[in-house]
Amino acid sequence: YREFARAGLTAEVLPIMSLSIGEAELPALPRTSMTGHYVTWNYLHEMDAPANRDFISAWRDFSGDPKAVANDPMEATWLGFNLWTAAVEKAGTLDTNKVRAAISGLSIDAPSGFRVRMDRENHHLHKPAAIGRIDRHGVIQPVWISDDVLPPEPWSPWLRVQAPGKDAA
Repeated sequence: YREFARAGLTAEVLPIMSLSIGEAELPALPRTSMTGHYVTWNYLHEMDAPANRDFISAWRDFSGDPKAVANDPMEATWLGFNLWTAAVEKAGTLDTNKVRAAISGLSIDAPSGFRVRMDRENHHLHKPAAIGRIDRHGVIQPVWISDDVLPPEPWSPWLRVQAPGKDAA
């Protein structure tokens, strides 16, 4: 981003869409060159949902920081723990195979305000998609959020599994 700005480029001329910059990384980056660029995640701190306000409030109470910012990896960790807990309760045991079976298809209300679901076949989550734009204060403001959760695509359709020792076609 620094070199982009150093080259005289701005988000107004050519915005960058990042798949890896989030709320946690923004404080370490120069704000002047970040304004107007876009990011995409499944969760953004600024998502307007009662569940998200509760999630952020609980995080701020826990951290003791009234300005603490939540991010996508934090929400994913929360989801993972709560889905695992629900699966253990459903299975009635800590037995790995029984918990794995219990978690298939399990749904949970997420801080994002969506009800996410564990895919029955590949154990990836059906989650929302969000695009946010970085404002001049370094806050990611949502500009688009999917209407519902989207099915996961855990393996790239562009990659082909090849058996060892076989030549590519």
